[in-house]
Amino acid sequence: PGAEAGFDRIVSPGEEVVFKGTASVGEGDGTNSFQWEFGDGDGAEGEQVTHQYDAPGDYRVRLTVGDASGGGCVSSDDITVRVNSPPVVVLMGPGEAVVGGAHDCVFFDASGSYDPDGDGVTFLWDFGDGGKGRGARVLHCFENPGQYTVSVFVDDGNGVESSVVCKRMGITVYERK
Repeated sequence: PGAEAGFDRIVSPGEEVVFKGTASVGEGDGTNSFQWEFGDGDGAEGEQVTHQYDAPGDYRVRLTVGDASGGGCVSSDDITVRVNSPPVVVLMGPGEAVVGGAHDCVFFDASGSYDPDGDGVTFLWDFGDGGKGRGARVLHCFENPGQYTVSVFVDDGNGVESSVVCKRMGITVYERK
């Protein structure tokens, strides 16, 4: 038989991952045996199986296909499943600001944020007044007094659910008297 475990992939913790051995080929009557090892101590039997990983990390998944013709032939194929760690967001800002002058802008800083997997991160800001920004450090000028919720979205670029983390902070903007 020729085992074919599929392709390497990136998933989120707790995501149900489907593994298919349907591309594997063998001789005989087509009733090959399929044994999966998920790299975290668990395993399963079957041509198609599902598994969930709880902890971030890289896992080697092995599919072993046995030929049902009785010849005792087996073949194995390995893939890697990376369980993505979500970014860690560190957000700093003043919490209060005064508007009414020419230089009444507020500085926000998320430059202490990082991805535990070592991936680079990007930043998207929403200042709660229709204003947006990009970058780890931003300066924003609120035009009106009020209470705003400032949000920063930190993305590690892996395209899975755990790739984007949002952190929010409230800010009260006062009118200059």
